[in-house]
Amino acid sequence: MSVTNDGKLAEREFAAYWRGRGKRAHLHRFTDAAEVTGLNKRKPTMMKKQPSDYLLTDHGEMGYAEVKSTDNAKGFPLSLIGTYQLGSAEQVITAGGRYDFFIRRLHPTKPAWYRVPAGVVLCRKGSNQLQYLSWDELEPHRYPAIRPGLLDEQQPARRAKAPSILTPEDVR
Repeated sequence: MSVTNDGKLAEREFAAYWRGRGKRAHLHRFTDAAEVTGLNKRKPTMMKKQPSDYLLTDHGEMGYAEVKSTDNAKGFPLSLIGTYQLGSAEQVITAGGRYDFFIRRLHPTKPAWYRVPAGVVLCRKGSNQLQYLSWDELEPHRYPAIRPGLLDEQQPARRAKAPSILTPEDVR
């Protein structure tokens, strides 16, 4: 079964994980062009580029988070990172901030998440090295906290129907 990777599954899993952390984490999603186009009934629109998909605060540390996904067998193609995001990542880490790429490996038997500091990606900028990060290179950055299939695990809870009208007894 082949599924087109539009990145939405990875973004939903990512957001579901951080929402599940409650008050221990804060996740702010930047508006993206696809979202604006949808709100605008598909009319062409100009929008400023965003530095990343999210602004994430966890364990008292704030940083940018760009979510990517791939089903590439060799590794993560660096071509999936936009020029503006790469430039933003460079500016942020030069200024002493944090910028991570959260990469979702879409593989039928070896699915995984990786939290890759921007510095790892930027080391390849302008080099003659291969234009992807192999899965072996990414292994030290595996991020087991986000489990692939997280949305599947949450389905039964999501289907539970809430009462439509609260009574005073429900509030107590």
